[in-house]
Amino acid sequence: MRLKITIGLIAVIVILFSGCFDRDGGENAPYTYTMNEQIINPPDSFRIVMNLRPNNPVRTFFEDSINSVWKINKQQASNRLVWMKRTDSSERFYINQDTLGLKANIQYQIFGSNNHYEQQRTVYVKFIRLPLDYETFPNKF
Repeated sequence: MRLKITIGLIAVIVILFSGCFDRDGGENAPYTYTMNEQIINPPDSFRIVMNLRPNNPVRTFFEDSINSVWKINKQQASNRLVWMKRTDSSERFYINQDTLGLKANIQYQIFGSNNHYEQQRTVYVKFIRLPLDYETFPNKF
């Protein structure tokens, strides 16, 4: 009886924690940029690694030469703030998991903040270009 409970408990733990890790490994892993890099004309799939420290926001710059629709997903730090801002506007867009049309030749800034937490955390923001028409896509930023 004890063995069945132990095996069941291990199975539950494995299932719960298997969703916490990015499964893109090996040669299928997207290109990775680090914070403070300028991302110009990126590949169709990439991610940004942001090492967040208390009271020290970080940012990365993003610009593409074509209008595109992107799936943007913040990974492994659901309680940390990550947002985008166009350099020609003061409007912010808070990132969780969203699909956005991003305009060509506009520089976007991607910020990460860890202001309310004492521990350093790493946030991954993954971008995947989708084969959707930018002109007819309703959610543009």
